[in-house]
Amino acid sequence: DQNKESIHLKLDESWSLSEIVSKMSSRDRIYEDSWRMAKDYSWLGCGSGAWVTVYFLYHDADELWDAWVHCDFLEYWINFGLFGTMPGFILLILTLIPFGSKTGITSQAWLHTTLNLAIAGCLIHALFDFPLQVVSIMHLFIILCAIKMTSQKEGHGDPGT
Repeated sequence: DQNKESIHLKLDESWSLSEIVSKMSSRDRIYEDSWRMAKDYSWLGCGSGAWVTVYFLYHDADELWDAWVHCDFLEYWINFGLFGTMPGFILLILTLIPFGSKTGITSQAWLHTTLNLAIAGCLIHALFDFPLQVVSIMHLFIILCAIKMTSQKEGHGDPGT
């Protein structure tokens, strides 16, 4: 009988995006505090990895002290500011540009599609969580971007095609 009670879902509740976000580990409070931090440290940031040490200045002392923003992009902005963030975003944009060189790994078009989906999946996940702070996921993301940049579609770059 205890298991039946723990599995019971409240299906009569409305499930809007704002309610789901507010129920996720108090992330609405974390996001609010983090946006204030981003405004305060907008140009140069507060320093690499300093979010966790500066965060205590932005919330009440009796609240839980969170270690991550749960949005990799926002935390990156707070840590490095505009000047530190721009090179990272430029590198992300470069992975999307097909350079058309004759060197590199020749591959099928489906490989480019799956690489784009994998890279997009990591970036979308980073909006709501912190996957790029997990070293294994960050390394996988970097490897996917490197393969994407060094590969070319079959027949791409040939003068006869």
